[in-house]
Amino acid sequence: MVVEDRFEQSVVGTKRLMHNYGLGLLFAANIFGAGSVYILTEAAIGFGFGLLWVLPVALGAGLVMHEMSARLAATDRPLMEYIQDVIGETGPQSRLRSGFRS
Repeated sequence: MVVEDRFEQSVVGTKRLMHNYGLGLLFAANIFGAGSVYILTEAAIGFGFGLLWVLPVALGAGLVMHEMSARLAATDRPLMEYIQDVIGETGPQSRLRSGFRS
């Protein structure tokens, strides 16, 4: 009877945890990767709220990267082709070809 009550409390507690934090855990897994969630949880245990600033920074970086990839996908251009067009003749490849002559 005690084991059943403990199991039921565990199930209810898990359901409550997933109801309260489920989307947050999925969001964290999306931003940091599923393998890093455990490591980040351990870091949170050690540092408390001292590392909370990482979440908005990671969110901002993720949004920038998603927008960049969406723009490149909309123009149907590979990333390296875009970088080559932006850097142009000032890149290291052109300096190697010219023998470092400026």
